[in-house]
Amino acid sequence: MKIYGKSEVRRSLLMMKNSGRFVQSLIFTGAKGTGKHTLSVFTAQLRLCKTPLPDGAPCGECRDCRRIAEKIHPDVIYPEKTGVNKIYSRDTIRRVCADAYIKPSDGDLKIYIFEDFDTTESLSQNVLLKIIEDPPEGAGFIFTAFDKSVFLPTVLSRSVTLDLPETTKDEARLALREALEDKGKYTYEQIENAVSIFGGNIGNSVEFLENGPIARKYEAVINLTEALWANDEYRLLTAIHGVGDDRQTLKSVFMMWNKVLRDCTVYSAGITQFMGCYPEGARKLSNKLTKRRCEKIYRSVEDFIRRCDTNMNSSICAAALIADIM
Repeated sequence: MKIYGKSEVRRSLLMMKNSGRFVQSLIFTGAKGTGKHTLSVFTAQLRLCKTPLPDGAPCGECRDCRRIAEKIHPDVIYPEKTGVNKIYSRDTIRRVCADAYIKPSDGDLKIYIFEDFDTTESLSQNVLLKIIEDPPEGAGFIFTAFDKSVFLPTVLSRSVTLDLPETTKDEARLALREALEDKGKYTYEQIENAVSIFGGNIGNSVEFLENGPIARKYEAVINLTEALWANDEYRLLTAIHGVGDDRQTLKSVFMMWNKVLRDCTVYSAGITQFMGCYPEGARKLSNKLTKRRCEKIYRSVEDFIRRCDTNMNSSICAAALIADIM
């Protein structure tokens, strides 16, 4: 498995493996699309591959590596999220804790991969802490999240955290061309367009090219930006309601939009290095809004993003946000 733009993280994993002292609890943090899933699969292969390469990396071709990549390996387990909000419940965590003491099916190790751990409650984490503190010899745990702040300090202290930054644009282009253009799936121009929007975020670029949810979120960011530029309250409300009521989708869209608002603020100060997916919109807003108003809107949207992690009424919060920024 080729890992793009994560050489330091890859080196750290190989050092742990080759030293014979691999941690039993590993956390990958980073924005959506930065490779958390890919590194989780790589780590599972690294630990279970029976025919590693000379440097210790997984071969990617053996039965274990293939089954891990296909998500059918009996000893690589993805615990199920439950409920309306799709979280790891205490019952799920308890089942994992009990299962961890059962011997692996194929080898000496079971690996539990908890993806998108962000919304896991403290009570569930406390249940999990018991097994992280004193794990069975044949169990390993991998967690992925946007930021390490979602974990209890006690969980962090018993884990190794590796942050995954975005790659460079050149690395993203190379990854997309090798994965997609060479197979004739997308043209050079389509790949360039995706990279121009999402920069070094390979996952988001792939999802955009595949017309996945990120494409609709990008369209929502454009609609929000254009409504704000037009100073049209009704249009802005329509754009927000167009995102839907799912709190995590709202959070994702507004995090993307806040990067555009950040770009608007810094562009007015003469900084032209954009982080958001809509540089043209950031420039338009910067030419129309004062720096102080850009900063005020940015803070208001930040507060809205925080509310997305609570049991908020999206319609009421949207109306309050519009009243605050218009």
